[in-house]
Amino acid sequence: MSRESNVEDVCPIVETTGVCHILYTLYKQGEMLTSKLQRKLPISPETFYKARNLLEENGLIEVAPTASQKIKPYRLTEKGRKVAEQIDLLSNLSGTKI
Repeated sequence: MSRESNVEDVCPIVETTGVCHILYTLYKQGEMLTSKLQRKLPISPETFYKARNLLEENGLIEVAPTASQKIKPYRLTEKGRKVAEQIDLLSNLSGTKI
């Protein structure tokens, strides 16, 4: 896969409201339960779940394995970590907090 096709694949995903917030928070905080992650973000529950599902469907986040079936913490995949690193870099360069 070429670098250009990666950009084309990721850009529409990142433009979705809430996506950058989730990626950046997981990048900075590490794996988190859905409820805790949602409470940390300045987005509605509907927007959160839409963005979370989009990230999961596109392989940017995943449910971390646990001993309990009820507890579902999310974490970045390697692909998600790479995207989150770029968001962090852009945030630092622009002086904007996500």
